[in-house]
Amino acid sequence: MFSRLVVLGCAPLAANQIVSVFATVLLACLPAALVAAPTATPATAPVPLIAAWQTAGDFPYPWQTRFHPDIPKTTRFEQLELDRRPVLKASAQGSYGTLVHRFATPQPLQTLQWQWAVTRHPIQAALQTKEGDDAAAKVCLFVQIDESKLGLTTKLALGAARTLAREPLPAATLCYVWATPGDKTPEHFPNPYTDRVVNWVLQRQPASDNWVLEQRNVENDVRTVFGPVLPGAGSGLGEVRVTAVAIGADADNTQSESVAFFSTLQAQKNALITPQIPPTNMLFTTAPLSTRAGTTGRNFFQITFRAGIVIGIAFRA
Repeated sequence: MFSRLVVLGCAPLAANQIVSVFATVLLACLPAALVAAPTATPATAPVPLIAAWQTAGDFPYPWQTRFHPDIPKTTRFEQLELDRRPVLKASAQGSYGTLVHRFATPQPLQTLQWQWAVTRHPIQAALQTKEGDDAAAKVCLFVQIDESKLGLTTKLALGAARTLAREPLPAATLCYVWATPGDKTPEHFPNPYTDRVVNWVLQRQPASDNWVLEQRNVENDVRTVFGPVLPGAGSGLGEVRVTAVAIGADADNTQSESVAFFSTLQAQKNALITPQIPPTNMLFTTAPLSTRAGTTGRNFFQITFRAGIVIGIAFRA
């Protein structure tokens, strides 16, 4: 069963914050019956920035599927109930597709967290080539930039694409990608079709039943790849605002198949999100012994548990 949990991408923290985060992760590993989660009242409960998936039926607003007009086959996105929680399944069969969540106004996101698992990779995918530009799982951010800083050719091409699509296509997109094992790429690099999309490879593991949890510092990542064209970049670091989040899965270039799962996609405007326990009874049986590892800034922690009970903790700088 999906048992592996990795937390990545946290910003450096002070010593007192490290202790707080470590305690939070420890509590997240305990069974629900042993840790009573605080319940917010309806008057004070925060509205999530990203609408949660349902267990069946139509996608909740504002999630919408988007496909390429020149690619006849479309990736299938399904909402499922697994282990009493909603998850998203993305199945590509020689197809392309995205599931997009647009924000009413650009959001100054700092943290993005999600869980994902890939049970089937596309065959012979090579993300730096047009003929191999396929991935079983992508989580993408549409980034607001200062378009006056783009070159004339890029502006004309972007305007033409928006006219044909009849929607506000993003001028900059950052995609976190689960690459196919053996596809040797840099950590982040331009998409082979356009430099307005940057791929950032987070995982390269073979297909398996393991959940992996990611937590990214959106501000740091966006500034790394799009820093010079961000609004206000000339007088400082530049303002990071995100107009949409998208889930992607494609196998059209390799004409192969892929399957991936996503769960608990969350975004916040502050630094950290409380880690969530992955689904435990999805498609396979739970491993009797599991570990969860992660980082708090420059520190590393690993928690080993059996049947939901913590039996070992390793913590080092």
